[in-house]
Amino acid sequence: MAAAGFEDFCGGEFWYCCLMLACLALVRLFVRAVGDALSRSPAAFLGDGLYITAYVLLAVMTRNERLKCIHTSPVTFFFWLLTSVCNVIPFYTYVIERLYNKDIVSFLVFMMSYALQLSSLGLTAFVEHKHPQCTCQRKQPCPETTCSFPSFLGFWWMNKLMITGYRRDIEESDLWLLPPKEQSSVLVPAFLKRWKKEQKRCRPFHSQASGMGKSVTDKHHSRSDSSETLPILHHDNLQHSSQHTSPEAKSAEARRPSLVRVIVRMLVKDFIICFLQKAVSDLFFLLSPVILGALIKYLAERPEGLEWQGYVLCVSMFLTLIIKSMLFAHAMFLAARLGIRMKSTLIAAVYRKALTMNNSTKNSATVGEIVNLMSVDAQRVQDVMIVIFYASTTPVLFVVAVMLLYFTIGPAIFVGVLLLVCCVPLNAYVVSRQRSLQSDNLKYKDARIRLYNEILNGIKVLKLYAWEPSFREKIREIRLKEVAILFKLAVLNTLMSLCWDMAPFLVTLVTFATYVLADRDNHLDAGQAFVSLSLFNVLRPPLAVLSKMIMYIILSQVSFKRLNTFLAEDDLDPSNVDRDSDNDAVLSILDGTFTWDTQLSPALNDAMLGEMEKVKGTVTCMGTIAYVPQQAWMQNASMRDNILFGMPYVRSRYRRTLEKCELERDLTILSAGDLTEIGEKGINLSGGQKQRVSVARAVYSDSDVYLLDDPLSAVDSHVGKAIFSNVIGPDGMLRGKTRVLVTHGVHWLPMVDEVIVMNDGKISERGSYEQLVSHDGPFAQFLKTYLTEVYEVEEEEDPEIAEIHGKMRERLGSVTSNASSEDITLANARRYFH
Repeated sequence: MAAAGFEDFCGGEFWYCCLMLACLALVRLFVRAVGDALSRSPAAFLGDGLYITAYVLLAVMTRNERLKCIHTSPVTFFFWLLTSVCNVIPFYTYVIERLYNKDIVSFLVFMMSYALQLSSLGLTAFVEHKHPQCTCQRKQPCPETTCSFPSFLGFWWMNKLMITGYRRDIEESDLWLLPPKEQSSVLVPAFLKRWKKEQKRCRPFHSQASGMGKSVTDKHHSRSDSSETLPILHHDNLQHSSQHTSPEAKSAEARRPSLVRVIVRMLVKDFIICFLQKAVSDLFFLLSPVILGALIKYLAERPEGLEWQGYVLCVSMFLTLIIKSMLFAHAMFLAARLGIRMKSTLIAAVYRKALTMNNSTKNSATVGEIVNLMSVDAQRVQDVMIVIFYASTTPVLFVVAVMLLYFTIGPAIFVGVLLLVCCVPLNAYVVSRQRSLQSDNLKYKDARIRLYNEILNGIKVLKLYAWEPSFREKIREIRLKEVAILFKLAVLNTLMSLCWDMAPFLVTLVTFATYVLADRDNHLDAGQAFVSLSLFNVLRPPLAVLSKMIMYIILSQVSFKRLNTFLAEDDLDPSNVDRDSDNDAVLSILDGTFTWDTQLSPALNDAMLGEMEKVKGTVTCMGTIAYVPQQAWMQNASMRDNILFGMPYVRSRYRRTLEKCELERDLTILSAGDLTEIGEKGINLSGGQKQRVSVARAVYSDSDVYLLDDPLSAVDSHVGKAIFSNVIGPDGMLRGKTRVLVTHGVHWLPMVDEVIVMNDGKISERGSYEQLVSHDGPFAQFLKTYLTEVYEVEEEEDPEIAEIHGKMRERLGSVTSNASSEDITLANARRYFH
């Protein structure tokens, strides 16, 4: 079916119309050749020859477009439009002069040709074939990508959606898919590619700073002695290097990548198109007063025999306004589209940055600031694109309009311009005040959102201790400061808007008054008055939006600075973990030293994940990694979506995962089963349920390496035993995978393959459980102490865990007795030989 549709699309009969017109032009050329001397003029033969050539070329072009599945062509539309318009005069001549009585053959040939031309022009307003739609898509593709050129010019492709919105409220199912160029999957990689180039351009300025810090670290490591233990954390390195900051490093911090430069390079082509459309639109806007002046002059003089000039001027004014409006609408549409592109791109970039930033950036960037960057600052970048659209040609439009006014009413226009100049000092003061107030406003907004986030995270504690009034007062204090700044900004915006909204009327009044009062011979006639008013109307839009332009530019400067600062912060180094497929070990840390003040257990996992800064050594990992944190986190989605986590749904694997992770019983409790909506942070799930969902998410991912950070701490003992046996243990679902289990539950140790003991940030012992217990080293001593303390409170323990602890005590007791007997035997032997 798809092949048949493609052949039908590429092998249609529409392009034969061009060949038929070429044949008719050839017939007309033959008729001229056998006709009278007047019809055999060189101009007539040349015209028919050009028609034949144009029709043949258009047939070839149409055929190629169909083979390439091009649904519409502006060249074809304008060709048929100009051909139809130009043949209006011959058609009028044939009908009015009744030339069909003299040459019926030429008349029939022309009428057939003209009918085909008009039909072809009408058919260009329709798309001949719609591409077959994929039934798996929930939404239809955007009709803009497949509409005809006339529909594109008039925005007719939106009619269906607007009619739907007129009849009822628009729902999500009514919306179309975004065009490919507008999707974040296309925009974000393009932005990140240019952003990385910009970072590389500025990297030499930062390499000096990193080199100074690295030299200090290398000297420190060169003095360290070799040891059999493996250093994982080294707190002194971070403190030592942080105390040595060179002047070169401080100067390098001032050189950051430029977000504005990246955006300009990303949008320069589309913005040039937008600028050209706006410039041509302004040109037609300026032509309207000129044509109006010529029309008034024509009506005043009424020259005989030149009636056609009046018709031409009227039609020209109409077409000028139509073309101006059409070009302006398309330029505005493109500018708005560019703004939306940048907003979506920056939101995705900030979100991506929040996931990849290193620990120092996490400490400086709060949640409130990141939320403001994505909601407020990204929106201001979108708004400034419209401002740039207006500001791109406003100076030229203003200068040309003033020049035309000078030629119309003379030097009096400069008095009005002087009035505008007087507004500049006031404008400069308002701009400086707005810039500082906007910066303070965003700081208070960040503080307020940060406090809101802290309150929501600790709402249980606030309710427990009845701290709501005090925190409400803190929020109120910040909000009052924010409102005070907003009030000042509103006053300044009102002052500026009042000034520039009154400017066009004051300029018109002052200019006309100066022109009339400057000289008694100056009289405003109809031509000067209407042309001047028309030119003042040209000046009115730039002056009306000038205050908003200044305000948005100020806002965008602050937002660009904030976004630039955040995006230029350091990320986690991708080289922290090497993806070496030739390595024998699936996961290895060789002579690794990392910097990050934290607890040891999660620090080991973070080092293997690349979340810690590596000072020296190598971390190698083969394949994909799944991580189960100690504190499970949930998405505000269904339970199924939380487990799938963007992966395709495979029923057999999904059901097996639910069974092994002890979630089937929970699904019977939930109202909608696995389709139950999980609230924010899993509020409608217990701690054990959230932990089991977290384990199921990792199991369903089918990764190569699993990093498990005490995943069974929040579940009941019998559930934990079942999950360990069915999933983590040697006979579980992950038995063929590499599993790193960080746990404080010593009762799991007899069932693991290898035990790694960490002490003071270093690996002190490693081996199987039996080897470490038989060795009777620090690990065995720790187990003795721990199990002795547990034995004293064994009545409060879970029976299953108590049973495991009992077996472990028996094993340790046998090892201790064997060691004691060996010591006694050795002592007796020494006494015997002595």
